[in-house]
Amino acid sequence: MHLLTHALVISLDREGEICGVRFHERSTAPFDMDPDMMPAYYRAYRRFAQLMCGEDFKFTHHLKSGEAFLFDNQRALHGQ
Repeated sequence: MHLLTHALVISLDREGEICGVRFHERSTAPFDMDPDMMPAYYRAYRRFAQLMCGEDFKFTHHLKSGEAFLFDNQRALHGQ
């Protein structure tokens, strides 16, 4: 399977507030930016990955038969 995504990791609305987060390190396309920014960007991206995969921000809930869990796909990261 070949996955490839061209999208912002963090999207902002017109007021500059976060309105979406995309984080799927296995499908991220090469980053399109000024080469001089790459070292700092990769440091920040790696730190973001550590936070996203860490225990501090993890929520686990085991559903019972017949239960459903709904969330806004742009507001909650899932599947980690």
